Amino acid sequence: MDKLKKLKDFFYYYLYPSDSEKKVIYFLIFIILLGDVGKRFFYQNKNKNENSKVERIDFNLAEIEDLVNLPSIGPRLAAKILDFRDKKGKIKKPEELLEINGLGEKRLEIIKKYFKFPEED
Repeated sequence: MDKLKKLKDFFYYYLYPSDSEKKVIYFLIFIILLGDVGKRFFYQNKNKNENSKVERIDFNLAEIEDLVNLPSIGPRLAAKILDFRDKKGKIKKPEELLEINGLGEKRLEIIKKYFKFPEED
């Protein structure tokens, strides 16, 4: 009987904290959540500043790694773009890339952000 009471007391102690222990637990949870919110806020602001400082490179000098690292452009589409550029020669306007199967307006806008073309407005 004594062992059963000790076991009951053990579980009761860890499953039902006192009021002062509850306050400490709630305070720790608050601090963790506050830190998480702060980290998310500062991380988003850091990314916004990085995007505004992107230096655009000449599209006709771009390599496959430059294209693959762009959002929503994978290795297959990057290979299609480079093949098109090799066949056609220098790309003067970004709208010429719309002839490529799989490259639409949305992806063209992404490419325009990171590359410069000879005859841009």
